[in-house]
Amino acid sequence: MQGAAFRELLGRFAEEVLAPLLWEGEDKVGGVVYQREPTFRCHMPGDKANGARHRDYVYKRQPTEINCWLPITGPISATNGLYAESSPGAGDFTPFSCPGNGSAVMFWGNQCEHYSTPNETSVTRLSIDFRVIREDLFVEEYRAPWLKSSDDEIRFKRGQGYTDLDEERAWRATRQDSK
Repeated sequence: MQGAAFRELLGRFAEEVLAPLLWEGEDKVGGVVYQREPTFRCHMPGDKANGARHRDYVYKRQPTEINCWLPITGPISATNGLYAESSPGAGDFTPFSCPGNGSAVMFWGNQCEHYSTPNETSVTRLSIDFRVIREDLFVEEYRAPWLKSSDDEIRFKRGQGYTDLDEERAWRATRQDSK
């Protein structure tokens, strides 16, 4: 899939699927801010895990972010999947149940530790993951509170890795106008 086609698909997914989920129970569906370029993961069979157990907080990400994990291949099992705590500090790591092939899992990866284990299946797991935040909870100039005041790095800003539904709708309109 070409970059523009994927960008449009991700924007529609954020608008039509994620926004209603994040605003569930509210009088109206509001906007969301999301990571424009997901992380692609390839978890091949073998005796090595992808990455180490962690919380996304250590990567200076905003605490209100929700991780969205979309396995592209399936089925997902305990050894080629993703483990996470049910709540911060619970330590009750269980693998997500997900058939793959278009299913998605949302979890609070900023505060809940998560990890993968060695893939003992014969199936390579391909997946993408990205973060999404309700627009009313997004902090434009977020600085992790544990950073030193002299550290001026502000990561994951709108327009620099993050986008919102208004920006993506405007971008889609320019694509349609040029056709």
